[in-house]
Amino acid sequence: MIDTLAVDERRLSADERDYLEMLSEVLTVWDESRSPAAADIAPAALLKLLLEESGQTAAAVARAIGVDRSVITRLLNGERAFTIQQAKAWRHTSL
Repeated sequence: MIDTLAVDERRLSADERDYLEMLSEVLTVWDESRSPAAADIAPAALLKLLLEESGQTAAAVARAIGVDRSVITRLLNGERAFTIQQAKAWRHTSL
């Protein structure tokens, strides 16, 4: 519905524009309630969330960024943090 209304907002009546704005606000609130902000989540929890959402395993991430599986395990357990090099390597993978 939002896509239909938003195609050309100039053609919308005032009521349609209000409806579009309300739908957008509801969708934003719903989306924010389902997806924690990255700044509000611990790095280990964020890594777990990213793994779950991508369907990848810790072993696959370890292979992709060139580290031992135990490094990812320690990251997931909050026992260590990503190095800058590891974060950059992960960013450039297709995971």
